[in-house]
Amino acid sequence: MKKIIIASISCIPSILLAAGLADGFSDFSSFFAWSKLVLIEVSKLLLAAAVVFFLWNVFIFVKSGGDEAGKTEARDKMIYGIIGIAVMVSVWGLVSFVVDSTVGNSQNIPFNPPGLPKLP
Repeated sequence: MKKIIIASISCIPSILLAAGLADGFSDFSSFFAWSKLVLIEVSKLLLAAAVVFFLWNVFIFVKSGGDEAGKTEARDKMIYGIIGIAVMVSVWGLVSFVVDSTVGNSQNIPFNPPGLPKLP
């Protein structure tokens, strides 16, 4: 099982890079747009892995029955899974909020950064 998971995870970068490298990057904005898409997909995969980790430990917790050591270990791992999910969702929301409010404002208000005054 571990070999299958490791093999599938090791294929992810080549699949993600294939789309960006086939088209080529003409400038920095296209590279940053591509890297943003890659980071979004990787964060979705990590979130899905955290949910699967949590649900797997719920299954182990229920399956352990009267074994107190097994229940304690599964409960601790469930708590770690919940903390991981909460941290990922919080950081994802915080980054989206910061990016939308500063860099990519959704109201289409022109953003003019401060600059030096023009000389006559």
